Amino acid sequence: MSQLGVGVIGAGMMGEVHAHLIAERIGSARVVAVSDPDGDRRRRVAESVGAAEVSDPLDVISDPEVQAVIIASPDQSHAEYAIASVHANKPCLCEKPLATTADDARAVVEAESAGGRRLVQVGFMREFDEGHASLVTLRDSGALGEVVAVRSTHINPAPWAPGVSAERVITQSMIHDIHSARFLVGSEVIAVSAVSVPFGDGAEGVDEGAVRFVTARLEMAGGAVALLDVNVASSYGYRVVAEIVGSEATARSAEGSAVEMWTSGAMVSAVSANWPDHFSAAYLTEVSAWVQAACGGGVTGPSAWDGYMANLVASALVEAEASGGRVELPTLSVPALYRG
Repeated sequence: MSQLGVGVIGAGMMGEVHAHLIAERIGSARVVAVSDPDGDRRRRVAESVGAAEVSDPLDVISDPEVQAVIIASPDQSHAEYAIASVHANKPCLCEKPLATTADDARAVVEAESAGGRRLVQVGFMREFDEGHASLVTLRDSGALGEVVAVRSTHINPAPWAPGVSAERVITQSMIHDIHSARFLVGSEVIAVSAVSVPFGDGAEGVDEGAVRFVTARLEMAGGAVALLDVNVASSYGYRVVAEIVGSEATARSAEGSAVEMWTSGAMVSAVSANWPDHFSAAYLTEVSAWVQAACGGGVTGPSAWDGYMANLVASALVEAEASGGRVELPTLSVPALYRG
């Protein structure tokens, strides 16, 4: 195959980012079809990458010119299109979350397991971020000693919607940090608790009951703990910082720009405006790795099982935040397809 034919389902921000990475940065693949219910958006993205417009997403998956699929449609459609891609025997890169419920995510796992090979890669791109990957390398080298704790700080400049409930923060934003905790510690979550901080009465531009901050505590198998903070309204920019606290040393991912300036009694360093800017290198590495694996008929990186476990932990956190209590996770057997 000279170039991998890729179909993109969803032409919003992430669909457009992935389409342009393939069209402009990855010579071994080309975008051949773009689908989105918004005709103007679909047309604009398709024309910008030289692809065909397709109104029905399922027609993208069944198109013989499409050998692999990127799913960047609304969250509630992810599981359906991932399962359709598996049934069509086509590798897919599915943006997070894998599904909006743990049951739907489990259905993806079961469909993939029935086929006997991995075809679903979930868009937890932090595995491809240099800082996060370097932390895992340090952990595996033994330089940090035994992992005692993981800290994750996730900061957004402003609410992405006026009604940012704790449930939405957990399932749509903190779900990245949930996967990072499993990735950085190297073990599963056994119990969770969470609390949120509301905006308060009369806050401008947000709905009643919206929250501005969620903090979670994840108890991990083996004894480590993961502490996750998500601030949805920092007012100053986008940041993600991860830290592993070990018995022998502590390591943290670098943040900010390469240059710090001291001026007029202050130290100034650039902060990213949004997540596509902050993780631009990670997205390129992620999509490049996915294309390379898809050319061989498979996928790499975060699996459907990872997506399912993130959904399961997110559901437990939503319950814990609402009740103010501690919620235990079930002990599950990892299907053979995802072991090792």
